Amino acid sequence: MKMKNQHMKKQLIILLSCCVFWACSSSDDTDEALVANTLELSKETVKLSNVEGTFTVSVTATGEWNASVTDGNDWLSISRSTGNGSGDLRLIFTDNTQGEKRDGKIKVAQSSATGTIEKEISVEQLGGDPDILLDYSTEKIGYAGGELLVTVVSNVNWEVVIDEADSWVERIDPLSRAFVSTACQFKIAPNNDVERTAVLTFKAVGDYSLSKTIEVTQEKSEASLTLKHTEYALPYRYNTLAIPVDLGGIAGSQYSIETDATWIVWDQEASTTSQIVLTVADNTQDLPRAAKIKVRNVTLVETVDVFQYGKPNMSIGDDANTLLAFPGAEGFGRITTGGRGGKVYHVTTLEDGDQAGTLRYAVNQRDARTIVFDVAGTIFLNSDLKISRGNLTIAGQTAPGQGICIARYPVILASDNIILRYLRFRVGNEGGGEPDGLGGMENTNVIVDHCSISWSIDECLSVYGGENLTIQWCIASESLRTAGHGKGKHGYGGNWGGTNVSYHHNLLAHHESRVPRLGPRPKTQENEYMDMRNNVFYNWAGNGCYGGEGMNVNIVNNYYKPGPATPQNKSVRYRIAGIGVRTYAYCHNEDGTPNVWYPMMHKWGTFFVEGNVLDGNAEATADNWTKGMYEQIDNSKCDDTFTEEVKASMHLSAPLATGQITTHSAQQAFDLVVDYAGCSKQRDIIDTRIALETKTGTATYIGSVTADAQNAPGLIDLPTDVKPAGAASAWPELAVEGTAIDGWKDSDGDGIPDIWEEAYGLDKENPNDAATYSLSTRYSNLEVYLHNLVQHIVHAQNKGGVIK
Repeated sequence: MKMKNQHMKKQLIILLSCCVFWACSSSDDTDEALVANTLELSKETVKLSNVEGTFTVSVTATGEWNASVTDGNDWLSISRSTGNGSGDLRLIFTDNTQGEKRDGKIKVAQSSATGTIEKEISVEQLGGDPDILLDYSTEKIGYAGGELLVTVVSNVNWEVVIDEADSWVERIDPLSRAFVSTACQFKIAPNNDVERTAVLTFKAVGDYSLSKTIEVTQEKSEASLTLKHTEYALPYRYNTLAIPVDLGGIAGSQYSIETDATWIVWDQEASTTSQIVLTVADNTQDLPRAAKIKVRNVTLVETVDVFQYGKPNMSIGDDANTLLAFPGAEGFGRITTGGRGGKVYHVTTLEDGDQAGTLRYAVNQRDARTIVFDVAGTIFLNSDLKISRGNLTIAGQTAPGQGICIARYPVILASDNIILRYLRFRVGNEGGGEPDGLGGMENTNVIVDHCSISWSIDECLSVYGGENLTIQWCIASESLRTAGHGKGKHGYGGNWGGTNVSYHHNLLAHHESRVPRLGPRPKTQENEYMDMRNNVFYNWAGNGCYGGEGMNVNIVNNYYKPGPATPQNKSVRYRIAGIGVRTYAYCHNEDGTPNVWYPMMHKWGTFFVEGNVLDGNAEATADNWTKGMYEQIDNSKCDDTFTEEVKASMHLSAPLATGQITTHSAQQAFDLVVDYAGCSKQRDIIDTRIALETKTGTATYIGSVTADAQNAPGLIDLPTDVKPAGAASAWPELAVEGTAIDGWKDSDGDGIPDIWEEAYGLDKENPNDAATYSLSTRYSNLEVYLHNLVQHIVHAQNKGGVIK
């Protein structure tokens, strides 16, 4: 049994040895066959000059090969007829300056057990006649672009001509050479369209009529690049930004990233073909920063705008001695509390209705409340929106993208303790009636900040007759002149007045009159104290600023700029204010009994007027009172009560109370208001145009309803007068780009989006931490967030000012 086993082992060893030998032999045969099939030449077409010389062709082979001249052996020879493996084959040619152009051929062959491979070299040599020989690859250029090398052999001066339509082909080196063999290099631009062909013409220069052309064809583009979002707004701390990208599923597609920003780094390892990953450094500064990220996929480029907010700084615009409505709140309404400490309501739809998620629903709630926005766009109201329950903050700066506009019907302030910020009110004429753009009478503790109002049928911005009011950094423009008002032509700026009220850093532009109307109300007429400073008034057509009956007003450092609608030869062109008085007729009913205005009959107001600029009138600018005030009074309309005594008493030598306002010179105010007033977190095309027209002294549009001589540039009749060609509506489409990161999702509904809670170190699942004071000892965490969104605007608008 033992011997039998040993015998079996020997047989097994012999069998395995045979298997191994067979396997190795098979592999060697295969490798030999592969090697035998390798024969390559560096050039298979050769162009030669007509002077004697040599030209070298590289042979790549893995076995023995032989070469021979098969045509042209009377002038063409080779340096060797055989070779083994890779090596050089030198072509030797004689002079041909007197002969004709000639051709030759050389055969290179390699034989093996599997067969013979033959290659042929075609040789062309210039003769004595003028000629240009071109050697180049005829393969299509890839859509990604690249370079094309053309070897030019000539015996004449020549130049390259490229048609203007073929500008995607660019000659890199000088455009012409002569009597030499030249390697011409062309740069081919990437192609982002269909297949295209360019014709390159090589033509003789001088007396010879000689040209040769080649066609360069480039493949159609197959690149694809789509980004889900192209704008991102980030909190000051946001470590990783992931940008979804779609390369169209094209195999091998790649993208590259370019940016000059040092605080954004492309994380190539974490990035994929469907997601770009960027590492973002913390912004430790108060002010935001911006970067442009170029995403390139061969021929296509998309630009991503990244905006990163500054680190929260509640001292910007704050008053260390007084708790403000918000940092940046100034004037007599600056201590309004609004919805502080109350509930948070999210506007999640642009629809108007009583259901949860609408603006109307949130406004109509009874409790103290702050309203934030998860949507951007225009809310077309179905009826007037009356704010009849106060203790309200509407924080328009929370809306994504270009923000919120409220249209068709007016918003009416009918309660107290209200904060409105970064909203647009563009009513129009679709709802009928005679609405103001934004109106309120006899309210207490109201501040309207950075709002844009236009297209009213009555006044654009009339918040007056109340107490402790501030209207600041707003734009009121383009009231409608002929849009159905019962009195006919209208189109007014606004009524301003009240007890301890402030109007500062506002822009009123393109109105018929009331720019503004200093208008007392019966409730406050005996106690009217108003501060009007650093406003810009542009392009009034009628009375401009007037009224002030019995009022006490500071008119300080305002900028008055007549426009193309302002009369050229009337005193209203250099008017600061046309002051009047309540007359006997105004203060009595038709039956002769006194009416509500009787207590102020024939009582003149007092005014502190200083530092106002009348653009284009140096005299009125230097002396505000003589031309800007006194010359504007029409005594015949004042029951002839304007006397020298009144003239002296109305002129105050010291200002009235101001309400703590950062005050600029009139020229500074003009520049700042043009740049930052209105809903300026992201301006829409309306405010952008109004600001530009104010700056340049122009007007783009004119009314369409009446075509008489009274029509004036800038004074429109209907919103459609300013509708851009091709636009669906006069109301601009407000872009929603700008947040992009899950719509700034707010998981716990406390008003602070998740990414901001993470930046602040808060809990995005805790709905109570927004109301706490972990980020500031004076303002709640929600208020810190609301300020953080616009603190850069507050910083910029206050620059260079002095608090007065």
